[in-house]
Amino acid sequence: MDIKIEGTRFPIAHVSMDPGEVLIAESGAMVAYQGEFDIQAKSGGILSGLARMFFGGESFFQTYYTAQSKGAWIEITTPVLGDMMVIEASEGWNAQSGAFVARAGTVDMSSTKIGGITSWIGGEGLFMLSFSGTGPVILSAMGDLKMIELGPGESVVIDTGNFVAKTEGVSMEIGKVAKGIFSSIFSGEGLVFRFTGPGKIIYQTRDQSTFLGWIKQALNINS
Repeated sequence: MDIKIEGTRFPIAHVSMDPGEVLIAESGAMVAYQGEFDIQAKSGGILSGLARMFFGGESFFQTYYTAQSKGAWIEITTPVLGDMMVIEASEGWNAQSGAFVARAGTVDMSSTKIGGITSWIGGEGLFMLSFSGTGPVILSAMGDLKMIELGPGESVVIDTGNFVAKTEGVSMEIGKVAKGIFSSIFSGEGLVFRFTGPGKIIYQTRDQSTFLGWIKQALNINS
């Protein structure tokens, strides 16, 4: 399986597949394909489907594309106005809900409780998506995606709305940018995550909730 992200502002993932290879994608992600495919909608089990939907922010049903001819390819995309990135599941990634686009059939995905109540305080949900096995995973985000790698003991602070994914070796805790309630309110900054290595972190250059708030203000929408 070979994946190429094509385009910049509105990218698409071009996935070339050998016969027998499986791509599992979010419902509605497919744009085009060539060659013979067996296409089925599956939940992966009722309990896992419900957990993924309620805790991971993903669809109950996902679409399984099994290539059945040589030279087959499929193209998928995301409704989010932003970048896509390919990661390797064997590195042990945890991703925010809604970031998942597709994964190889050799990759397992589940909902995992991360960081206890601190994640809920950050407005990002108690649960994150966890990937295991080997093979590629496609993530999406708002704006561009950036990846950084932290050494042992090295830290970085990222706004809770911009964080996308991290490897399992990276610890996380929540805090405020400015000291004191007054400074936090009038600085325009809210809660942030502090990550400490070793490991990798992916974050997005735009925050969906902030973007939606800007649209509402521009359109004078009060709700």
